[in-house]
Amino acid sequence: MSFDYIDVHKLVKCVEHKKNLDAKYIKLKDWLVESCETSELSPGAFIFDKNTEGCLTLKLPVYKIELIFEDSFVIINDAPLLKLVATKRDGDKEEDIIIFYLAKNGLFYINEYEPNPSYDYDDSSLFIKILDATLKALKSKNKISL
Repeated sequence: MSFDYIDVHKLVKCVEHKKNLDAKYIKLKDWLVESCETSELSPGAFIFDKNTEGCLTLKLPVYKIELIFEDSFVIINDAPLLKLVATKRDGDKEEDIIIFYLAKNGLFYINEYEPNPSYDYDDSSLFIKILDATLKALKSKNKISL
């Protein structure tokens, strides 16, 4: 009879990494909401917010679209990451639009976890980069026209 086992040390490290990533993500969410509110872009055209469950949301009232960013802890190439998936819900149907990754060192990745390009999670231009990548992903999936 074979028994699977859990490496307790790895499990503890994962919990520590997840806690660290959650703290960075809370700061990132707050910063994105604040950046959107103070942006000189068309007021109300793009609205980053947090829903009642604490998930980051992006509302595009012009297109009647709301994306919900759901996070999960993943390990890719031995690197602990927080995976953020922007999902569009339409009734019972869900569609993943774009994926972002937040690394424990504070680097932020768009679409794929690759060394380049990466951005610091508190980079002042990250708000525009996330918005741009998300709009391009929506356009490529024929959800909006630009």
